[in-house]
Parts: sequence; structure tokens; C-alpha cells
Amino acid sequence: MNITNEELQVILHWQQSRAADYMLDDSQHNVDLIIPLLRARGRITPESLDAAVQMTLPALNFKPGREPVVIRQQLAERAKAEADKIQADKDKREHDRQYKNSNPPP
Repeated sequence: MNITNEELQVILHWQQSRAADYMLDDSQHNVDLIIPLLRARGRITPESLDAAVQMTLPALNFKPGREPVVIRQQLAERAKAEADKIQADKDKREHDRQYKNSNPPP
């Protein structure tokens, strides 16, 4: 991925002035998501960087504990769904065990 000097300057300026608003970590993963999207949409500008971040927000890596509220809510919902599934599986195993113990084979 070749970035012109002008584009690099725009990215660096955005990083210094606006990136802190998003609390993104410095991973290559974020760059690999955002830069191709910017290339596909045209010029790299501060506004297009903001738009690309908003479009890819759920897939981006953030500094630990600095995820946006929307992402934190999604993480909490996934964690609750996973915990509910684990509890349901545990309850089913317990029910099956109790049924098996109450009805021994002849």
C-alpha cells in the first residue's frame, strides 16, 4: 500500500488532532482496515478518515478500556449472551442428570 507524502501528512495531522477522540490503539490491524477503505472512496482527508473510522468502528482495536459506549454495549451483550448460553447448557446437563438418576434402567 503506497501512501503519498501528502496523504501521509494528512494522516499524521489527523492522528495528532483527532485520533485521540477515538482512542484507537496503534495496531496494524486498524491501518489495514481504514486505508483500503479510504483508497476505495477517493482522497484521504480528515473528514474521510473520520468517516472510515465510523464505518469500521466495530472491527477496530481500541486502547483497553477506551472502547466507545456503543462497542462496550455490544461487548456486554455478547458476554451476557455467552453467559446465558453456558448457564442454559449447565441447567440442561443438570436436568438430564436428575432425570437419569430418577429413572434408572431396569
